[in-house]
Amino acid sequence: FVFAHQNSNAVGSTIQIDNISIQELISTQCPVYTDAHVYTFGQGILVTPANLQVWSRSLSSASPNIASVSILQNAISAPDGMQAEKIVESATNSAHFISSGTYTYTNEVTYTKIALVKDGGRSFAQVFLPAAAFVDTARMGIFDLSSGAISAPQAGTTPTIHPVGGGWYLCAVSAASDASVTGHCGGVTLNTDGVTFDQSYLGDGTSGIYVAAQGVFQGSFSAQQVASMGGIPWTRETASVALSLGPN
Repeated sequence: FVFAHQNSNAVGSTIQIDNISIQELISTQCPVYTDAHVYTFGQGILVTPANLQVWSRSLSSASPNIASVSILQNAISAPDGMQAEKIVESATNSAHFISSGTYTYTNEVTYTKIALVKDGGRSFAQVFLPAAAFVDTARMGIFDLSSGAISAPQAGTTPTIHPVGGGWYLCAVSAASDASVTGHCGGVTLNTDGVTFDQSYLGDGTSGIYVAAQGVFQGSFSAQQVASMGGIPWTRETASVALSLGPN
């Protein structure tokens, strides 16, 4: 697939092609590579980082690993007008979480897990990277979806939260891996006290958290950075796309 960029008057528009998103920003700078992994060009092209998690908008389509939760599809409208799912806790005394997707992690590389979530009866969301690739390192954070604050940062991680409106929040956690392994892409754990990681509690069978999108990026990215780049890139399945970008 080839995309020819001809319009230099489009400001702030976002073009998404499978798992690659391109945001056009008018700039007069020469090509620059920044430590935020953002490329800017004189012709006004900003290439956002690739989302390494496939099926970023569908929990049930990515062979999810489910523990004491169910997935309610088309539960609520997401900020972009698409339908979001809900993680509903079961009426059992256990940890309640879901992880989905797979990716091959590289040892000693920093990754960011991010989720777009909203209070669905549980106001605390634990966002986590997979234990298989983060064996002896911190990999999670707990976020307060009622106040928009970081409730419990795990030492060694960099958690961030950013509001996007309507009670929705981008919640991100960055950490360095300590194993090269293929594993799931991390996920979201329900929480009631805001401080206990991997908390076990007696669920009520109806409460949960709405999830509109998830992602994994290579590198450290804050929730605010991801929001400024147009949000979590939408992915469905692995795709190879060749782009030809230029003024003609």
